[in-house]
Amino acid sequence: MNSETICDLFNSTFEKKYRVRLIGGAAEPIYVPPMEKESGSICFREDFISSALHEVAHWCIAGKDRRQMVDFGYEYISPPRDENAQKVFLQAERRAQGLERLFSELCWVPFSPSLDNLDCDQATAKKMPKLVLEFETALETESQNWKLTISRNPASRAATFYDALRENNIGQSDGLC
Repeated sequence: MNSETICDLFNSTFEKKYRVRLIGGAAEPIYVPPMEKESGSICFREDFISSALHEVAHWCIAGKDRRQMVDFGYEYISPPRDENAQKVFLQAERRAQGLERLFSELCWVPFSPSLDNLDCDQATAKKMPKLVLEFETALETESQNWKLTISRNPASRAATFYDALRENNIGQSDGLC
């Protein structure tokens, strides 16, 4: 599966009802909500399928109010981040990356947790292996929670997209769905 297929699946599934399109090619990801006469857009980096799945996960999680705000109203803490800021970032990313991981499995795309803090100071860099391990463990739990959530709420946007991905990959799955 590639990013174009992800865009086609997302757009055919959600564009009409939610007036939002998934679009690749952006220098940086951004969500722009629908306006009066204009559809909204979820823009992801270049043609990176992982970026597309990550941004879709954020959109699936965002409630109605957050979907009316640019970038869902989140304030991004740019790197470099110290240890405390990194922990806040990872906490904010846990649910989205847990869902992204589930979507990635369906697409046969390798999933790598995004820590997004390559230029951190030495003190934080020394603690990163521990933070990474804790985050990976949290993501495993979060992905399992998402599987339960999707099965219990089949009308949710996350479940709808999960099903679209699963149906697109029938015959290619290894039993993840």
